[in-house]
Amino acid sequence: MTETEAIKLVYKSMDLGVNFFDTVLNYGHGTGEKRLGNALKGKDRSKIVINTKFGHTHRG
Repeated sequence: MTETEAIKLVYKSMDLGVNFFDTVLNYGHGTGEKRLGNALKGKDRSKIVINTKFGHTHRG
């Protein structure tokens, strides 16, 4: 998924009433949190809930 597609998906989700976003550094091969941040930049975040996790690492 491109950054543009990801941002459009966030916008469409919000248009449909979604206000809870779950993320972690690993989503989108490390791009998920940054893309969500870019999508929400300049938006009213007073009703947006972001859940993030930490400690997830690749184990080989």
